[in-house]
This record gives sequence, C-alpha cells and structure tokens, in this order.
Amino acid sequence: MKAIKYFIYVSLLLVMITPIITFAEVNTQGLWLGQIEINQVNEVGNPTDSETPTSAYHPFDMKILIHMNAAGKVCLLRNVTIMKKAYVAEGEKAYRRVLLTDDLLIPKCEGIVRRDGKMIGLRYSCLGFDFDKSLNELPFTGEIGAGKTITTAISLSEEHPTNPFRHLYHPDHQSGRNITRNLSLTFDNKQAGNPDSESFFLTGVVEETITGLHKIPIKAGGIFKLQRISVVNRLNDTE
Repeated sequence: MKAIKYFIYVSLLLVMITPIITFAEVNTQGLWLGQIEINQVNEVGNPTDSETPTSAYHPFDMKILIHMNAAGKVCLLRNVTIMKKAYVAEGEKAYRRVLLTDDLLIPKCEGIVRRDGKMIGLRYSCLGFDFDKSLNELPFTGEIGAGKTITTAISLSEEHPTNPFRHLYHPDHQSGRNITRNLSLTFDNKQAGNPDSESFFLTGVVEETITGLHKIPIKAGGIFKLQRISVVNRLNDTE
C-alpha cells in the first residue's frame, strides 16, 4: 500500500514540475509536403446566393509544398529537389542534405537515390500551384503554428505559360487574362506526432478566392494535412 501511495505521489510531482510545451516552442522549420482537399465552392450560377461556398459533390485534391527557414520565413514552392552536398569535417569527407528550388544548382550536388545505375535527387512538385516563372519561391505572410494563419497571393499574368485562358497554338488565345489566387491556410490548435521527427504533421483549414476566371470571384475551402519530410531549414545551400 505504501508503494502505491509513493508511486502516486511521485507521478503527481512530475506532472507539477514538468513544463507545459506550447506549439510556439516547437521547431517547425524545414520542408513540408501537404495534401489539400477542396470540398466547398460557391455556385456562381446561383441566383439567390452566388458568394457563399457550399459542399462540393466531388472533392478536389491537390498537393502543396511549403518551406520555413531558420528566420521563420515561410515560402510556397513550385518544386524542390532533395540532394546531398559533400564537405570536409575533421579531415574526413562527409555529406549533408540540401533542398534545391533552383535547378541550375543541381550539378553542384550529388544524388541520394539510385535509378538506372545513376544517383539522382529526389524531386517533389505541386502542379496545383504555379506563379511567376522568374521566382523559385513565393513568400507567405504569417507563421506556422497552432491557431496561426499563413497567406499569399498567387498571380498568373496574361503571358504566363500555365494561364488557363492561353493557348500557344490557337490564334484567338495567344494571351490570357490576369488571374489572382488569394490563398490562406489556418492551422488547428492541436498537433500530431513527434516535433523532432521528419514524420511530424500538421492539419488545418484552407480558403481560396480566385479572381479573373469569372466575373464573380470563385471562393473555395477545405482541409489540409502537412507532413514534414525534411528538417533542412535552408534552400539552395550549396556553398
């Protein structure tokens, strides 16, 4: 009986002295691969309410790539290649992982997976998000954290290669229309998994407003899940 009382006492004492770990203290730096499910959209042809999103009959899925560096800067990525870079440590050759969004830097690094007898990088892409072709990353405003929101505006100019109104070989569609996608991701107040693991993931809700496709802005919403696939907190670090 005394042993049971002692165990209960020690357990309560540990609970009292153990610091409460908040999400703000969790390191969320690194590369995140996410899955978005769009399950709500407004009906632009609805004569009574063309602005309020309603449940979609068939949800639409798409991937998203997000990176956060050591300074807390969050960016949307079009694609990224995971490779390794050689360096010398204590007179010995060693390797470190690198994340490349600039394809011109690929020859400076070495591959990490073997394919057809050659070592190549591991490449991730998200076809659902494109932006200015002169940029390798598009910055978000905000931070990754419980209850926090990150936002960005994605612009597709009239001449952008993936503008949906543009057709290279059609004489009437040599240029498109200016399109803007205002995207926001709001994180849930809870987290899942070990923050120190590359399998750490986050969930939340996504909202998007698209102007330029229709005279009435298209509003969509849904849920997302982000999984950290690399803890490397620098992009294009080849030096």
